[in-house]
Amino acid sequence: MDSLTWKEFDSVYGARAMHMSSMLSENDLCDLWQENAPLLCGRNEYATYCLLHHFHNVTSTFLGSDECTTALQCITAAKVHSHPFLMHMALTLASGHLKYLTARTTHRYYALMETIHWQIGLRLYRQHLACPKRLDFDATIAGCVGAVFLAFATEKPLAVDAYVKGDRDAMQVIVGPLAAAGGFGSMKQVVGESMGDSLWRKLLRSTDDQLGSFTSHEKGSQGLPLAFVELCEVDTLSHRGNNAYHHILRLLTPLLRLRPGEGYFGKLIAFSGRTWSAFKPLVLARDPRAPLLLSYWFALMARYGQWWIVRRAESECSAIVEYLSKSWNKRIDRLLAFPATFGNEGLDAIWSLLPTYDLGVPVYSEGPTIANATAVLDHWRYKYDWERQQTSINRFFCQYTTTVHIPDSNYTAPVPLHFVHHRSHRADAIPLLFVHGWPESFIVSRPFIERLTDPGDDSEPAFHVVVPDIPGFGLSPAPRTTGFGPTQAGHAFNALMHQLGYPKYVMQSGDVGYIIQRQQASDFPDSVVSYLANLWVEELTAADVERKRLNETSELENQWFAELEDFATHALHFYGGSLAQLQLSYAVTDSPIGLAMFIYQSMGSFRPNYVWSLDEIIDWTMMLLIQGPSGALRMYTEGTSEEFFSRGITFGKQASVSVPTGITRRAYEVGHSTPVDWLHRGANLTMLIEHDAGGHFAAYQDPTLVGDIRQFFGNHSASGTDVFH
Repeated sequence: MDSLTWKEFDSVYGARAMHMSSMLSENDLCDLWQENAPLLCGRNEYATYCLLHHFHNVTSTFLGSDECTTALQCITAAKVHSHPFLMHMALTLASGHLKYLTARTTHRYYALMETIHWQIGLRLYRQHLACPKRLDFDATIAGCVGAVFLAFATEKPLAVDAYVKGDRDAMQVIVGPLAAAGGFGSMKQVVGESMGDSLWRKLLRSTDDQLGSFTSHEKGSQGLPLAFVELCEVDTLSHRGNNAYHHILRLLTPLLRLRPGEGYFGKLIAFSGRTWSAFKPLVLARDPRAPLLLSYWFALMARYGQWWIVRRAESECSAIVEYLSKSWNKRIDRLLAFPATFGNEGLDAIWSLLPTYDLGVPVYSEGPTIANATAVLDHWRYKYDWERQQTSINRFFCQYTTTVHIPDSNYTAPVPLHFVHHRSHRADAIPLLFVHGWPESFIVSRPFIERLTDPGDDSEPAFHVVVPDIPGFGLSPAPRTTGFGPTQAGHAFNALMHQLGYPKYVMQSGDVGYIIQRQQASDFPDSVVSYLANLWVEELTAADVERKRLNETSELENQWFAELEDFATHALHFYGGSLAQLQLSYAVTDSPIGLAMFIYQSMGSFRPNYVWSLDEIIDWTMMLLIQGPSGALRMYTEGTSEEFFSRGITFGKQASVSVPTGITRRAYEVGHSTPVDWLHRGANLTMLIEHDAGGHFAAYQDPTLVGDIRQFFGNHSASGTDVFH
């Protein structure tokens, strides 16, 4: 049993009177009463009535939760005569509450009443517990809950140096509130199956959730705070039998995610009942990790904010922080902020091993700031709902999977694909293949796909839209062997369109999708009718570089050179990933928040004036995290092998496209300043659309892209789409 046995429970409540060193005898009580007769004289019966009235109408409303208040009021009103210990516990709590509220001149009176009634009540309760088989369920639990309140309310606050100077006896006192609450867990285990219609039913059931999160014995470190996992040496094989802290961490972790509300009080109290026997030997052994974890529970109790908790819980935290600040353990030092301040900032430190300070550099210049990272981390932990996102995705998209084979002697393995296929109701609809980029997936098509399949105006072109995930991205499985790069992806997508019954089709893309589809348009001119790109660059020739050296280039060409140099500087993380893809993959696979920040850097730096929501950042991260980001990063490795990417200020080789090509350029996109005459070098350019706003993620962020698609493919002479009519 994790909590107190009956014998231990009786020992805890019978051996000590909380803030007194030992139980008072009957003679001691009489002496105490007579010694203070002048103070108490003439006030006994009236004082008892006043205290019970105060308890029922005031004190009980500030004890735990609403369920606890209701139960205490009803039970004490009905059973104080048949169970006198309830009356004395009620009088003790009312005295303590009034002592807390009133001026210091009346403290002595209420302190005496608190002491006397607690001594009598404790003795009567001990006698009550001596016959567990004849216990009144509601009264017994009421006594136990009252003892929990009194463990906090009646003990003197600890001195700041209590842990520093504490001997073994002092340590016993320190774990007193924990042990007292432990009785609650023991009581629930003994009588929990016979609750019937008890007034305590709702409170007792609130100590866990339907998933059993607050009683979990799951092995390993999954879901535990990273800082505590490291500190307590928890690994994938850890369990309560081989690691003294594993059980404590399993039960503490869900409390740290809990927000005040229904069931908060019951879960906090039940935690101590479930863990006190594990805590006690560790605290007495003066292992600094034990009081650290204990301080987090006390801090949560302090944050609950009720009068009977605050002083003792805060003093426990102060004493623990003082004690641990002398431990010279840097790992512990960084975890003291929460018990020291009770703030969320301190609580955040346990979930990651992130740096704890910002360098003050502009956002995106060297990566997202700590403030950005912790905002995403907090949202992911507390508010993000992946199940809701999955449901939304599955309801919106028509999704399919298939396998295709490609005519490539260098890559003979079958290619499994996940894709979206939304067909228009229009008979004249044009098959459109859209391919996303990095760090995207099929979900980026959500803003525009229905606008293309159903434009709502018969004068506008309609489209059957096909959106595959690039293998390694989203839900398309990553290649299991080397040799699958942009060329092979284009072959696979051409095979997919033929499989779907579209021997001729048009295309639209940017980013990596542009690299794939530019080569695809070159390789399959009989299938690709025309192509609209929202990114287009041309390879620098040796003659261009020489003209630049001789200052013979035009102003527009110099502007393009400057843009290339800027892109090369900011895109080094891509090229670095292509050269050491596995090394980078280990890091971003091991740390989901690391992957999110890697993605967020790209999202922000390529579209600086767009405000990304926290859900968007996490959605995109999840779509790469599902199968691991290695496959997506590998596309850059393979692209570098095929010389599509190169280091320096050149993009590598670019295929020449003979099919009609439209180019739409935006102010914040790479290549927006490419001289127009250079565009004709590699494209059969039939339409150029310029925008003075917008950026890299046009398909997802810029509604004007739909207009560009309609404008280009709706112009039959420019796009050749008259073949579909």
